Amino acid sequence: MPGAEAVEDVVSEAWLSFARDGDPNHEGMPVWPVYNNEDRPVMVFDAESRVINDPRAAERKVWSLNR
Repeated sequence: MPGAEAVEDVVSEAWLSFARDGDPNHEGMPVWPVYNNEDRPVMVFDAESRVINDPRAAERKVWSLNR
């Protein structure tokens, strides 16, 4: 898959940065905000990585109704 190695590098560096500093952010990716229950920011690692707020919100809300 073209670009897979570049994605692997970004993910690996995020893990290394998190292990070192407790923060996955590094220069090779967009800023990944700290998770919170209001915005629910999630990083999507891809050829162009990006943060998505509350992905699959509709599914999450259905599950919370069943409690």
